Amino acid sequence: MRILHAEGRMWRSLLAWARTDRPDGVRTFGYGRQVRPLLYAVCALAVVEGVVIDFLIGLVTSSATAAIVAAVIHVYALCWLLGIVASLRTRPHALDDGRLVLRNSVFSGLDVPLSAIETAEVCRVDGSGFSGVEVDGDSRTATLRHGDATVRLHVRSLEIAGVVVDRLDVTADDPAALVRAVRGAHTA
Repeated sequence: MRILHAEGRMWRSLLAWARTDRPDGVRTFGYGRQVRPLLYAVCALAVVEGVVIDFLIGLVTSSATAAIVAAVIHVYALCWLLGIVASLRTRPHALDDGRLVLRNSVFSGLDVPLSAIETAEVCRVDGSGFSGVEVDGDSRTATLRHGDATVRLHVRSLEIAGVVVDRLDVTADDPAALVRAVRGAHTA
């Protein structure tokens, strides 16, 4: 079922890429700037690979059906890649209604009540080779990063994926703005 939700978010992200409408009163914060160049490169390679594979299928077999099936699979995969790129812009982190919504591209994200956040600070935690949500029960830390984590939230016993955490490290393109907004929401 989660795959179907991600599929829907992927197509909505692709369709909304040109629009940047946001509801009134919602503060948004981008993420994923570090991984975007890699995703663009993978998209370009997917196009090249698709053309090469389709050409080779045409040489090896005389079946037009095989070439059409391969082309459809390549276009679908490219739509997924572009949908993930689009979601980094169309599904930003958001601060609204007493909660901080931390998004993970087209995949599920985290909904953190502001009342659970004790402090917020700019930080730098290396995230090479990792994107997405990870929970470490031993250190009571959760991460949601796309590249390096740039914001550290100290939280009061927040449960994520069945594990209670005290710290949440996340990626934000403008970490200082996210930290100011969280701190400002606490004083409001």
